[in-house]
Amino acid sequence: MLEDLTMSDYFSDVRKVAVEIANREVSKGVKESTGRNRGPEIDQYYWRSHCEPTTGYNWCGFFVNYCYDEAAKRFGKALPHKLSDALWSGRKLKNWCAANWAKVMWDLPLMAGDIYVLYGGHIGMVANSYSMDEIFNGSTVVTIDGNQMIDKIHDPTKISLKKRHRDFADMEYVIRI
Repeated sequence: MLEDLTMSDYFSDVRKVAVEIANREVSKGVKESTGRNRGPEIDQYYWRSHCEPTTGYNWCGFFVNYCYDEAAKRFGKALPHKLSDALWSGRKLKNWCAANWAKVMWDLPLMAGDIYVLYGGHIGMVANSYSMDEIFNGSTVVTIDGNQMIDKIHDPTKISLKKRHRDFADMEYVIRI
């Protein structure tokens, strides 16, 4: 089955639903309400990645893993990699990509659901599709990002899961499954 389709085609339904799940989570107003890098929803993102929430790791990758894992389960599809092993940090995801070129599509234009890693290591998801013209003419990219406590002071009233506008040039890696 997968031999007859590109991986991008095979997982297009998973990408679409992963973005829907991410948008649903954004609409909840997820906050770090029980401590830094902690909250009821955030703890679920950790658990889905088989990680103890008390570790306090940045949870941006755990959020992306949650969305993709949930979407893949709905379609009964196995993802091409074990996201819980690769997505918890930008460094680990970059290393996974370098070792698994054949399993990852790095392609433009951008499609909703593409996973990106910023040069600083933050992981997020592209919210909408963008043509080559839009990308190269300076359009910002709408993304869905977890772990967005911008200031360094923990405030349980501030929303930590948001849509953002990012410059494509800030994305070191763009990965499409």
